[in-house]
Amino acid sequence: MMQHFRGLLDKLQVTELKHPGRLFSWTGQGSNPTQTKIDHAFVTTDWDLMFDGSNLYPLSSACSDHAPLLLVGNEKRTKFPNFRFES
Repeated sequence: MMQHFRGLLDKLQVTELKHPGRLFSWTGQGSNPTQTKIDHAFVTTDWDLMFDGSNLYPLSSACSDHAPLLLVGNEKRTKFPNFRFES
């Protein structure tokens, strides 16, 4: 199943948004807890170009062993040259 999923990601040409900060998005219970990154966000190349500089932040949660993810986007704006009248 994982090979099919990875094949689909390759076929759709999506990339994963990286999230700085926490290395793990889930932590198990017990004296020797399992820690893993199970929460991911994928975007297309067009989306990534349109929202250049977007970041994914893991949030802390007191009531869950999951870290909710917050997507903060910066819309890429085209810079137009200053308008000047000709002399």
